[in-house]
Amino acid sequence: MAQSTVEDLQVARKLLEDGFAAEARTLLRDYVQENTEDYYALHMLGISEYQQGDHKEALRWFLISDSKDHGGSIRVINYQYMAQCYEILGDLVNALQFYQRYIESAPEDFATWHTMGSIAVDLGEYVEALEYLHRIPADYTLYDLVLLDLVKAHYHLEDYDQALARADRLRTEKLHEEDRITFFYYLINAAIITEDFEYAFGIIEELERLKSEPSREVMSQYIMLALNTGHQDAGLRKGLEYCALFAPDTITYPLLSQYLEANFRQVSLQYFMDFARHSEEFTRLYLRKLYAENKFTTYISEYEKLQQTDAYLHLLYVRSLKKSGRTNDALEEISRALELYMEPQDQYPFHAIEYAIRHQRGMPVLHISQFIFENFPSPEAYFNYVTDLYNAQEFEELIRVLEAYGSEGKERPFILYMAGNSAIELGEYERAIAYYLQVGSGNQSLELNTIHRIAYAYDMLEDNANALDYYRQALKLAGDNQRIRRNIEQRIAALELLQQP
Repeated sequence: MAQSTVEDLQVARKLLEDGFAAEARTLLRDYVQENTEDYYALHMLGISEYQQGDHKEALRWFLISDSKDHGGSIRVINYQYMAQCYEILGDLVNALQFYQRYIESAPEDFATWHTMGSIAVDLGEYVEALEYLHRIPADYTLYDLVLLDLVKAHYHLEDYDQALARADRLRTEKLHEEDRITFFYYLINAAIITEDFEYAFGIIEELERLKSEPSREVMSQYIMLALNTGHQDAGLRKGLEYCALFAPDTITYPLLSQYLEANFRQVSLQYFMDFARHSEEFTRLYLRKLYAENKFTTYISEYEKLQQTDAYLHLLYVRSLKKSGRTNDALEEISRALELYMEPQDQYPFHAIEYAIRHQRGMPVLHISQFIFENFPSPEAYFNYVTDLYNAQEFEELIRVLEAYGSEGKERPFILYMAGNSAIELGEYERAIAYYLQVGSGNQSLELNTIHRIAYAYDMLEDNANALDYYRQALKLAGDNQRIRRNIEQRIAALELLQQP
């Protein structure tokens, strides 16, 4: 093998300058085998490997070269190459350390300050990043990228106002698409945190236009911002696009359904219908909207297409049948529902509809009002139960219920009046009088009937004096009602005859 010479080293340097890195590497490998202490040759071998793309091998030769360079002749340039190799290999900590060593001798190398700032941002060393980035003047060629790193650093230090201030100076047209997208993400998040949602929405509109492919994340954030800034149509239209592209999830689908729920009256029926095809929850909302807008026939049709239902939708179905005049179908469906839903709270609304239909038709309803009162007691349920007991001529039970539960509220006079009538039907005239005397209503018709009934009860007890007294009171209350007046007058006349000697 021929001995390597200094001329070979010169040739290798020329080859590197002309871009023939592979040929230069061959010469340099031979040369450094014989000249192991030649730090400059070792450095050039590192460059040849670097240009060939073997950065790990290049780093090894730069480290060896630096160890041989006892006088530090090319130490600075070795530091720069080593930093670049570490950066390319992903070892950002060592890359930053060697850039720091390099920059001490090249403080005007603003590109390196920029690189150091970017690496510090990537390492999460945001205060350090600001120190490096602030060294760079505004006329630096890539200053828009510097501003991007400043936005990132201030954002992560939670100095959102500074982040947005830096962003205002950045010319987005100077950024590559990927950097522009990153920049917009930071802007949007900073604006959201500072609650400037309108600004954030404007930015996300730009970001949406940049994305060549639909992005679940961007579309989701777009929907959220649109719906929270009054851009209802834009948000809902984007929501429909989102649902057409992506399966139900735990964030955006619930967000949309909550919005539809919260704005149930304002959002048009068309949106509910369009969303309904995308999830069961949207279908539920659509059916509720149909019912709320009195689209009972459509509700019935849509409900009957469902594979699965629940008690509430079933209830609206029954109500729709009733409101559509299909009361026989409603009663049949109520029977089916009462077999499906065994809990009283689920059965109650179905019983209430059944009660209304049967009551309207004059059908027996006592068993229903009893169920409602016993399971869901209320003044109204109590009054209905007592009234139905009276109409069913269950006089003894009516009095038992009254004695057990008493009578309060606005319906008290009517309940006591029915109790008095029940006592009369049972021949318990004294008890009837006791109930009647408690009626005390301001209702003229009820007062007349009550006084007349008291007179009748005393009459049946053959207490003629009290009977006459109450008949006369009743006569005063009868007014122009000739039929009642005639009956009372006839009875007064008969009792007055009985009192004559």
